[in-house]
Amino acid sequence: MEISLQNWIKSLTRIEKNKLEKIIVRELDEESKNYFVAFVDEKEKSHDVHVYLNKQVIEKSTCDCLSATTTCLHQEAVWYAIVNRKTISSTQKVIKSKKTSTKTSVSANLLQTLTKEEIQDWLKDVFKKNKVLEQQFVVTFSQEQKEYSVEDVKKLMDQTFFAVAGKRKTLEGIKIKKILDTLDIAFKPIKDYIIVNINQSIAYDLYTAIMDGMLVFDQRIAHHSKRFNDFYESFSLWFALNLNNIQEVPYWELQIQHIIKNIFIDNKKSINANCLLAMNLYENGSNQQQAYFGKVVFENIRYSSYLRYDYNEQFIGFIRTVALDHDYFDELTFFFKPSFG
Repeated sequence: MEISLQNWIKSLTRIEKNKLEKIIVRELDEESKNYFVAFVDEKEKSHDVHVYLNKQVIEKSTCDCLSATTTCLHQEAVWYAIVNRKTISSTQKVIKSKKTSTKTSVSANLLQTLTKEEIQDWLKDVFKKNKVLEQQFVVTFSQEQKEYSVEDVKKLMDQTFFAVAGKRKTLEGIKIKKILDTLDIAFKPIKDYIIVNINQSIAYDLYTAIMDGMLVFDQRIAHHSKRFNDFYESFSLWFALNLNNIQEVPYWELQIQHIIKNIFIDNKKSINANCLLAMNLYENGSNQQQAYFGKVVFENIRYSSYLRYDYNEQFIGFIRTVALDHDYFDELTFFFKPSFG
């Protein structure tokens, strides 16, 4: 898909523009440069829309409404909002710059007049009514901890899930965004701790605890958001890049051995997190790292009791590529061979 936003907006009739303006687009965020995410409300449903731009050209646009058409009205509403947001934001910046030099907000002035006790009492009352805000407050201001265990991470995630979702079995996109935004704050010091200890086993343990905890919650609730998949990809890639950056080769090799052994030999605990991590490690490794990775994969598959049907097709395709890259595909035909009952 390659659509110029400027040409598209010019092609709209007044009636089409009026229709798009009436559609509710919420929380339009530019999560990274030229990558936009938003929610589009339609009656009782909320659809998750992702848009990737190259300058003013739409390279990719998706919506979870599963529309049979190439593009749906939800996507077009977000395109329209992107164009208008840029126009509005530039105007707001001018207004803001004129006002901020002469006037502070009402709330800022009130904070200057209230006592510490008054503010504390008010916050306590607010937190009783808003558990999400309370959890965001906790993870933002209680980051004095310098060390983290798997139990710490699990407890933190469980508290965040419960604060936002409670015991609900269905969540709309806005709730999922609140969960991930809150955890993003909470994970910052944990990620710093992981980087400092990247050559120790605790780094890998914390990675799997976070990935497994997210996956368990993801599978527990019904939703249509793509944000969990985006999290798995970005967090796994982040960890893989830091792991591949270990300067002491023996430490890196020990980590690779442990990860591959967990996939093919052990009880498959954290199998999804490990498979995704393995793909990111290999695809972003140096030639020397890829050669060692291929060797470890070969050695483990030979003694594995699992076959191709124990893994998803994406991972099997990846292992097939590794085997072909390092010339041992023929020796592992038993692993790739289809089963006929």
